[in-house]
Amino acid sequence: MTKRTQNPIDRRADLHSWVIVLVFLTLSLIVEGTTEQMEIARQGGPHEPGSITAQWLYEASSHIALIAVAALIPIWLNRFPLSLSNWGRRLPNYAAAFLLFTVGHILLMVAMRHAVWPFIAQGHYDFGLLRIEPWAYEMRKDLFTFLSMLGVFITSRHIAVLDEERRAAREDAQMTGRLTLKSGGRQIFVPANEIVHASAAGNYVEVHTESGRHFVRLTLSELQTLLSEAGVEPVRLHRSHLTVRDHLRDVGPTDANLSTGVRLPVGRSYRTGLQTLG
Repeated sequence: MTKRTQNPIDRRADLHSWVIVLVFLTLSLIVEGTTEQMEIARQGGPHEPGSITAQWLYEASSHIALIAVAALIPIWLNRFPLSLSNWGRRLPNYAAAFLLFTVGHILLMVAMRHAVWPFIAQGHYDFGLLRIEPWAYEMRKDLFTFLSMLGVFITSRHIAVLDEERRAAREDAQMTGRLTLKSGGRQIFVPANEIVHASAAGNYVEVHTESGRHFVRLTLSELQTLLSEAGVEPVRLHRSHLTVRDHLRDVGPTDANLSTGVRLPVGRSYRTGLQTLG
């Protein structure tokens, strides 16, 4: 398996993911730590010497260890990229990643507790590394944490790719006057001056040109931006319909007539703006 070099888009996305992970773990540490203190206070009676400090050590060591082993996730995504088409084949790879994640978390956590324990409490700290129950308890919690962090990194990378595609499409529209649109899993290139009108259709937009129609994956607002970037004046008629200025013939009280003979509804909130069109 050859390692995939991390590209700048993934790098920027991972920085955002790290911010989310660090904020989440910080809040988790505060919540878990204060919850333990509240439970101790509810029990009443005198506290054992060092008990409060020991509780904070438990939580802090666990969360610090999680930050350390979280670095495994972007490394694994670079080496074993995930997609809808290969996730089944990648399951063994990510099962191995989880084992490394949870074993690393537990060993680092225990090592920190052993190092600090003599300074805050008497006796010897014993996690029970030779027993199954402590491992099973921690691994059960680690599975949820691992999947959550993996989801954060994957989502951030996906959003970053979509943002980059939108930026590239806007630049292409400015330079070439054509629109780069996704339709049926492929990219199509449509000259902006050939578009007559477009209508929202669920999660898609139905784009009508002078020669046909296309169902494309974007919003009407995004299409409106692309048309403007390409030097074509879009006219929003309704929250679900738009046309371009050159194909708009007249606007009535409830609908608009286009050059092709198509009539589209006009939304009440858009009517005032349409009256300013000459």
